[in-house]
Amino acid sequence: MTVLTGWGLTPKISTIVSESGAGEIPDVVKGSTTVTPRGLGRGYGDCAVSSRGLTLLTSRLDRIDEIAGDTVVVEAGVSLDRLLARIMPEGFFVPVTPGTRFVTIGGAIAADIHGKKHHGDGSFGQHIEWLEILGANDRIIRATPHEHHELFWATIGGMGLTGLMIRAAVKLLRIETSQISVLTTRHENLDALMQAMMDRDTTHRYTVAWVDTLASGRSHGRSVLWAGDHALRADLSHRASRHPLRYEVGQRLRIPSAIPISAVRASTVRVFNEVWFRRAHRRPTHSTESIAKFFHPLDGVGSWNHLYGPRGFVQYQFVVPDSHSELVGNFLQTLSTRRVPVFLSVLKRFGVRSQG
Repeated sequence: MTVLTGWGLTPKISTIVSESGAGEIPDVVKGSTTVTPRGLGRGYGDCAVSSRGLTLLTSRLDRIDEIAGDTVVVEAGVSLDRLLARIMPEGFFVPVTPGTRFVTIGGAIAADIHGKKHHGDGSFGQHIEWLEILGANDRIIRATPHEHHELFWATIGGMGLTGLMIRAAVKLLRIETSQISVLTTRHENLDALMQAMMDRDTTHRYTVAWVDTLASGRSHGRSVLWAGDHALRADLSHRASRHPLRYEVGQRLRIPSAIPISAVRASTVRVFNEVWFRRAHRRPTHSTESIAKFFHPLDGVGSWNHLYGPRGFVQYQFVVPDSHSELVGNFLQTLSTRRVPVFLSVLKRFGVRSQG
């Protein structure tokens, strides 16, 4: 038996684990009435944690085919990190990425992940050409938006409940460099931020905002907004332009697993928020950042979930329409009044929902 958790470190469940390649999976799952597929375990909840039946690790589903046109075929256990290391030197990027590159393609499809350009590019499932799924009848079915379309769209965002994903064809985005041109602006309140985010919908490909959940009074909703676009080769310095598609990643710090109490509390978060807000200049600033720094800043801190201590943490996500945007302010007011220590509170613009 193996003890597993989600990225939030709760709940902790003992389960039977198997690790199999594509050719072995049909035989492995045949004798199990319940099979839970699990990628890298980065889901914040308990979606890949089950005490029943068999938990099937997908790490050996790790094949990446050659890029054909703007599409690549990958097995479900391939991580975005491995995929990016393969495709970026060839001038491609994934169509959607969450805040970490340590998620699998299967997990990205099952959760229909979103990124910093949902308002324009939608979610991950809208960039899938076909899926191969092993169903409960031991058959592998290739589903597309046109053939077996009900299975296809039930699998997009289906959290692994329609079968075990084996392979998928993912459409890619062409890029000139591995850098992002970033506009950083500081906003003194929530209304100013939300107006700026709507303005950036048409001027920048990516937007994401950090909001201080503990600020109150005139500073209620104070925030920092980052808007970015893929840098062109002409945007780079002479030195950077010599290797325009270099895949730059790194880890600056690693959090030990033995922290006895949570380091995330109102007092520490208040200090962090003050520093984070003040480090952004009053006036708009332009910079060039690596893809890893812009999209996956927390990946630079290994096992950052351990900051919450042995009890773990819960993450809330919610979406509201523009016509009821005051609900965001109401929610922030509740967090501020109750002094809920939110380490990172992020606001993004969403667009049309997928069919998943």
